[in-house]
Amino acid sequence: MPGGGMLPANVPYFNVRDRMDMHEPHEPAVTPEQLQAYHTSLYGSMLGMQVWGVDGFQIRGSKDLDFTAGGNPARYRYVPNNELWVESALSPADALGVAVHEGIETVLMMQGASYETAHELSNVFEWNLRREMIDGKLAKPSTHDQAVSMADDWLRSKLEMVKRGVGLRRMTFPKNEVEALRSRLQTKGFAFTTRVDAEQGKWRRDEVVESPLGKLRIVDVKTLGSLAKHPFLNELTPEQASMLVKHGKMDVIKFAPAS
Repeated sequence: MPGGGMLPANVPYFNVRDRMDMHEPHEPAVTPEQLQAYHTSLYGSMLGMQVWGVDGFQIRGSKDLDFTAGGNPARYRYVPNNELWVESALSPADALGVAVHEGIETVLMMQGASYETAHELSNVFEWNLRREMIDGKLAKPSTHDQAVSMADDWLRSKLEMVKRGVGLRRMTFPKNEVEALRSRLQTKGFAFTTRVDAEQGKWRRDEVVESPLGKLRIVDVKTLGSLAKHPFLNELTPEQASMLVKHGKMDVIKFAPAS
């Protein structure tokens, strides 16, 4: 596993929440020809991932109009899993900041953080690093290769702080349902829960959460407009049905143990 066990290997893409390719016009794949056109220079490695200088003009013209400064495989499926991208037009000092940002964003999103949370925390760490360069506490790199080497050292020295920067949200269940859900997870490998009121719209597909059942990954979320459309209507207890029928909108959430 790259990065000393932090990131999974041998998977077609990082299946995390908030990947931008879920939304148009961000395409989900890159062809070998496009990859050859995008790559300009291999700067080195960080967290066990190759850091490539890339042609942002080419990427914006053929793949992603919004590509700016850098990219990582947790956010963009078109970035290969073992790569982080930094726009080659950036100076070595700017490349250092972007590489740190993309590395932190990848680690946090792989922990289950949303893009918004990971991006905000990455900005904080990137700002601190840039502040260190401005204040003379950290020498500015003179080459892009040196920038990536410095980014790897800097990030590894703060990795535990980075990981503590985001905590998983906690999903709770009625106490009388916990054991039944635990049994279903053990026998089926997945289970369902229905959420209404403040819980409706709160949970997102691919999010990893803490719970009384351990860490769970939300596999799917389906929003229903009425109880009549509930996929497990016949399995609901009279008490559950009586409670849910009062609500015009509800989420049926499929979840499984987080690997």
